[in-house]
Amino acid sequence: MERLSPGSKSLLVIGAGIVGATCALTLQRQGHRVTLVDRGQPGMGCSFGNGGAISPDFCVPMSMPGMLGRIPRWLSDPLGPLSLDWRHVPRALPWLLRWMAAGRPARVREISAAMRSLHAPALDLYQALLAERYDALIEKTGQLYVWKNPASSASELTARELRRKRTASPCKPSAPNSCVRWIRRWPRVSCAACTFPRTPTRWTRWAW
Repeated sequence: MERLSPGSKSLLVIGAGIVGATCALTLQRQGHRVTLVDRGQPGMGCSFGNGGAISPDFCVPMSMPGMLGRIPRWLSDPLGPLSLDWRHVPRALPWLLRWMAAGRPARVREISAAMRSLHAPALDLYQALLAERYDALIEKTGQLYVWKNPASSASELTARELRRKRTASPCKPSAPNSCVRWIRRWPRVSCAACTFPRTPTRWTRWAW
């Protein structure tokens, strides 16, 4: 029978998605004996088929100023971002009230700072976790935000302000990764507020 080193434990991790596999690997590196179990193949449950985006600069909360007034239009749109079964409203009401309170400007700024602090070291932590396989598994690209018209809602203006303040520096047209070459691809798009991350080696957040 295998003997464990002093202080180590024999542990069971249920679920072989990205969270379970990461927990199991981390515990194993800490000297524990780990068994990882799943009813299916590893990584083929919730972790399969999604976008898999890692956004270290993500700092925009889900509840934003101005969203409350857009709820009726979202509910009336069959393809809208919000669907609600009215039978569940009484049970969901406490959560909905907390969501509304989280959209106050002062609270949005607090949540944004916490999100940025939480997400900022993501790529560094993945690099430590994946070691020599990091470059093969993590592809550094970018994200581009485009609006149909130059008018911005209150929530979009707030999101742009948060990205500028916490994650990005103004775009310089002379820079190699300037927005200019992207604008040429879409003649109807103009750069209203293009911003790039402070880390120059990768693209993350663009606001148009």
